[in-house]
Amino acid sequence: MTKRTALQKRARALQTERGIGYHAALNLAREQTDLRRTITATLRPGERPGRHVLTVEGRDHTVFDGDLGRCLDGWTPSPSQDVGRLFATGAGPLELVRDEQGQLEDQADAVWAGTDCRRFGANGPGIFDTHLPYLLAVVAALEAAGACIADFDLYTDEDRRMHVTLAAGPDHVPDDEDDTRRWVLAWIDDRGWFTFLEPGPGESLGSCVSELPCSLMELPEDVAAAVAADRTLVPAPRTDRPLPGTEETGRGWRPPADYVTDPEVAGEPGEVCLDLERALAAYCQHPAWLTDRKQQLAAGQ
Repeated sequence: MTKRTALQKRARALQTERGIGYHAALNLAREQTDLRRTITATLRPGERPGRHVLTVEGRDHTVFDGDLGRCLDGWTPSPSQDVGRLFATGAGPLELVRDEQGQLEDQADAVWAGTDCRRFGANGPGIFDTHLPYLLAVVAALEAAGACIADFDLYTDEDRRMHVTLAAGPDHVPDDEDDTRRWVLAWIDDRGWFTFLEPGPGESLGSCVSELPCSLMELPEDVAAAVAADRTLVPAPRTDRPLPGTEETGRGWRPPADYVTDPEVAGEPGEVCLDLERALAAYCQHPAWLTDRKQQLAAGQ
């Protein structure tokens, strides 16, 4: 596929995703594609021998014994730059070029541009929990399917995780003490969906871990259907506690044309998968997220 053909394909996807004209989508696709940018960093002596301070895009990094690898995340020195001479001098400008990993990072940040979310560590305002819109959509689908939700939460670190704790319904009678432990529906951005029984007294981890037959970015209604079909998960009537978007889930919302349910993730923390970022960002248009954001804004959050 030629670069122009790839550019046109991306423009068509953006046109459908953003609801904009083709020429506007083409210009946006060009901006997202042309990411091999160059910047000038500044090197100066540190407080101790063998140490320097390198300022990259306004952030200071300590360089030990000329080892730039620890601070040039996403950048590489320009081929024309004499790094050895620069360190021998002790101070001066250092021309840096965005490397392949850095270009992926920039493209991933561009995916979230114009939303209320930002990738962890990215510049600008926004919520760093970029999997929160997807979580709210799944919770809404579970509620609409009749599941009883005790709690849900999420985590953001080297990977992104979310847990949905399923509660037994009011008509459920436990068979024994172990039956009072609740099932947890879990998701990790480099693994996908699975379930486990919450830890008992004295246990650090849950037990009975089982993969859920769902793709990494399965549509919320299909995740809810898989949960309902699993006989080990206690079915229960719908709770009386309304959750954001429950009354609108699945109504009028469809994923964009470039949505990929099974992105090819590398399995390494911090690795960028653009298909995963695009799929997660799609839920910024889901009713569950839009309703939740309205409530947050009304509350001044």
